[in-house]
Amino acid sequence: GEQGIASSLPTLNFTAGAEVLYRGLLGEFHEDAFHDQTCMLVALTRIMLSLASRLERSPRPTLRLSAVSAVLRLFFPQKPREHLSTLKRLLYGAVGLNEPRGGMMATTSSMRATTSSMSHTKTRDEEASVALVSVHIGDIFGLRPRSQADPLGESILSDLIRASTPLVQEMRRQHVIECCIFLDRIRNAIATMLEKAGRETKLGADAKLTVKEAELALLTADRSLSEDQRHLYLLRGFGRRLPDMPSNNGEGAKGMEAAADHFGGPDRRDDNAEVREWQRRGQCQAKASRAGKLQALLKERAQALFDDSPLCTPEDFLRKLTSSGVLKGSRTWQPDVSLADVVKEAGLVAVRGESASAQLEEFLPTEFAGGTANRNSLGGGAVSDAGNEGADASGSGSADKAEGEFNLYRFQAELGRGIWEMSVGYPLMALSYWVGA
Repeated sequence: GEQGIASSLPTLNFTAGAEVLYRGLLGEFHEDAFHDQTCMLVALTRIMLSLASRLERSPRPTLRLSAVSAVLRLFFPQKPREHLSTLKRLLYGAVGLNEPRGGMMATTSSMRATTSSMSHTKTRDEEASVALVSVHIGDIFGLRPRSQADPLGESILSDLIRASTPLVQEMRRQHVIECCIFLDRIRNAIATMLEKAGRETKLGADAKLTVKEAELALLTADRSLSEDQRHLYLLRGFGRRLPDMPSNNGEGAKGMEAAADHFGGPDRRDDNAEVREWQRRGQCQAKASRAGKLQALLKERAQALFDDSPLCTPEDFLRKLTSSGVLKGSRTWQPDVSLADVVKEAGLVAVRGESASAQLEEFLPTEFAGGTANRNSLGGGAVSDAGNEGADASGSGSADKAEGEFNLYRFQAELGRGIWEMSVGYPLMALSYWVGA
């Protein structure tokens, strides 16, 4: 069963890039899986760097171990527990700590067996000391210094493609496995549905799958699939061509003008970074507009597919599905991570004192200990019990820069939700949104 497969996943050992290439040559996988992995890593790195600039503001981008773990749980909402445990174990190893025991992401069965004779309880002081450990973002993702200073993404891409750090390689490996798990879920859903209908399901049999039955199988495999995602999978599974990306038609300039009207144009006396951010916002709006047009074209293609009512064998449907693009769950990874969610998931709100104004000094860098600087290092102003993100009213130039980097990421995350949904059919569009917008 699926639980048995998941429990054995940490024992599988292979190189993700070689596996995608090998399966691609056999026609069992598509190169878009590699592009989706890269897009996933770029988005995750952008989140980490933006949060580091907002929370820590140190010369090197760093985050507390508790915050990094929280981001991973929020970024990978559908990841198997064993996979999350493996990532956390690699994080502990990267900062020189012993393997974690127990907690929200327990270690694998083999690891638990080797530590069964040890105590699984920690004192509050021990847990706090582990949470205070800093993780250098550039080290765990294999980024060179120039990339760490480039949260907009251009320099990050080349480093992540070549990165060979344990964490990056493990994330790519897990992505391949999770795609295979999703394929198995669809296959099992189809088999169960046809079996209930009393139809033959063996390979090469005469059983045919309708479009509505295929859609039902997709929903059974993942109830969170959006309408656009289901349409993309149905078109691919029945061998239909996906809509081409709409032409730009000068929308980049229009997007920048719209951004200027909405956010206010840059002060020409300011440095180039502010001008660049303003231009970046406009380009993001232009790409989001193109994605909206693409969604309209997709609905037309999907409606034509339903009207034609073609039939397809289950094996042909699955073969075309896997060989025509990336196959993943609706929330295999999701880049919309807010500061409030990170603070809550990391447990910072839970350890706040009885007073609503109590400060979380133990979780902050030493250079920000005490007073207003402490509150600002939590994201400007303060983070309330509800986790609201305040504005830094008294920040210096570096604080304003950190605020700008984080706000740009949040702007992209909120504006690009449609692009992220469409990434199951257009991973390069999503990658260019995070890197080349």
